[in-house]
Amino acid sequence: MTKIGDNKSGVNNIKLGIPQGSILGPLFFLIFINDLPLYLNELKSKLFADDTTLYHESHDINHLLSDFSIKVRPMFDWCTKNRIDINWSKTYCMFVTDRRVSIPTHIELDMMENGVSIEVVDSFKLLGVIIDNKLNFNNHIAKLCLTINSKLFSIIRLFLSLYFCKNSIF
Repeated sequence: MTKIGDNKSGVNNIKLGIPQGSILGPLFFLIFINDLPLYLNELKSKLFADDTTLYHESHDINHLLSDFSIKVRPMFDWCTKNRIDINWSKTYCMFVTDRRVSIPTHIELDMMENGVSIEVVDSFKLLGVIIDNKLNFNNHIAKLCLTINSKLFSIIRLFLSLYFCKNSIF
């Protein structure tokens, strides 16, 4: 059943999946996708809850793109068999290199019936850390400094207001 405000939906039996917000949901999902790396044909992967990161390496960008698109195809089969949909709007590609190469703005992957266009980014947030394509973490450090400065400013304002309130009482 779903409840929004005072409105409730009808009661339905769940035939597939786990109720959202359940305590065991994340563990069950990890167990469910645990065999995914076996299907990835030499692609390296990191699984954490519902974040899956794939990575591949090559010294030639054209070889990298063609090889990756071939090796990622079994993942689409796995997703179809296991009834998993990939959220393509939250899927990004990043090239990590210190060489000057022509990097595309999007990469195209051929799935079963149609293709998918994935945006190429210079940085993205992975498990709370901003990773950039030079692996120098400048963006992450700058964001941390802004957060720390903001919190310090709030603490200073709090102490100043307490000081002035204490000294203005007769």
